[in-house]
Amino acid sequence: MRTLDRAALWLMHATVVSSIVMQIGKGDFLPPKVSMSQYGVGPFGWTFTITLILLAAGSMTMAIADLRRFPPPPRAVTILIAIWAVGVVLTGLVPADPDQSIPTLAGRAHTLFASLALIVLPIAAVIRVTMARRQPPKPLRITICVLAFASELSLGLLVLAATGIDITGLGPHSAWALYESSSVVLDVVLIYLMCMVARISVVVPARAEVVARTSMP
Repeated sequence: MRTLDRAALWLMHATVVSSIVMQIGKGDFLPPKVSMSQYGVGPFGWTFTITLILLAAGSMTMAIADLRRFPPPPRAVTILIAIWAVGVVLTGLVPADPDQSIPTLAGRAHTLFASLALIVLPIAAVIRVTMARRQPPKPLRITICVLAFASELSLGLLVLAATGIDITGLGPHSAWALYESSSVVLDVVLIYLMCMVARISVVVPARAEVVARTSMP
């Protein structure tokens, strides 16, 4: 399991390095001018695909390492992380629309895969640190829950920006890019923290066990 833990961390490190190369190649740094999907458009679009494949690989390696420990996390966590990983890979493989004013089927599929992935990961993180028998320290649990809420809030604000409601004053396109990149960065941080959770969690007594112990004479 230590090998899987190290592999997950190194894959996440590689994801960060690849994302930096991606931004340099595009000449557009976070938050992007239009959207993160546009990193996949143009001659350096392959860096976007590689970055997302590395992110998915790191996420699944972390999930497998956690699953092989006893007791394993709730099944919902593994399923949601698998959905996240598949969504991330498909986001990287299915191209976005170069011209967003002319939507295509591939562009719509790209948006669907990305949206699904961004929605499910924070949910998986919260379930992992609140419902699993193996729990990390309380400060780490609180941090993960706060970051997960912030990620989902960013998605909600992104939807508002897509409908033309901009509370930042940046304009709909800039607001979209800001909220989207915020959600993605928060999710990457969540994966890093979940790698830590898998390693340092300790088994806590089930509720029935706690009640039984406290009721003993």
